Amino acid sequence: LQKIRYGDETLCTIDLLPIYSNSGKDSIKKPKGSSPKESLAYFLGGKSIEEIAQIRNLSKTTIEKHLSEFIKTGELEIARFLSREQLILIEATFNSLKEKSLTNLKNSLENEVSFAELRMALNHFAYLDSKTTYTVNELSPETMN
Repeated sequence: LQKIRYGDETLCTIDLLPIYSNSGKDSIKKPKGSSPKESLAYFLGGKSIEEIAQIRNLSKTTIEKHLSEFIKTGELEIARFLSREQLILIEATFNSLKEKSLTNLKNSLENEVSFAELRMALNHFAYLDSKTTYTVNELSPETMN
């Protein structure tokens, strides 16, 4: 078990089994996927993306990618990051593209949303697709507050 701490405060405990490196040294590597879990723990503990990046000595983009993974699994709600209106705009724009890609979507929306927000939205749509058929207009208002 690994405690995720900030100062004297324990944010949460994560069960991490060690994986030994093949480098010939007796070094221990963290299991694959533990870095995003650590970022999630800090986020759920109330830290901002910027604070997590500073604490973990990682880029803001890396933390955003970590959190985006948990939107795709449904562990984080998209409403923490994007409004209903933004989701509707992103979905409509994405559906209008002939060649569907994150870059084309970003170019179409210009400065209205960031790459991280687009990634989060697309992961949210993938999560919803994995559960059922939907449209953004069918999302319940409670999840979009």
